[in-house]
Amino acid sequence: MLPFLLFGISLAFFLWFANGFSESQMIPCISIGLRIINFSLMSVGFVLTTEPRDFVMSMIQQFRVPYVIGYSFLAAYRFLPTFSDELKK
Repeated sequence: MLPFLLFGISLAFFLWFANGFSESQMIPCISIGLRIINFSLMSVGFVLTTEPRDFVMSMIQQFRVPYVIGYSFLAAYRFLPTFSDELKK
């Protein structure tokens, strides 16, 4: 979680410094930084609490994603750890 926090804060400060040091620019920059942190935390929460199979099945049933694409995504997701191990060797 720390990288998301650092990225959001550093982006807010970068935007604030790039636009000058006026106080009128500080609020939008902090708002953007907090939005990034919020979106990152929600994404991590979603990934940690959702099973990939359930997610793919809901995408196929609710959003009418073609089953070929859904199952291809699921197969690719299952092979990611294998590819990661192969790259480390």
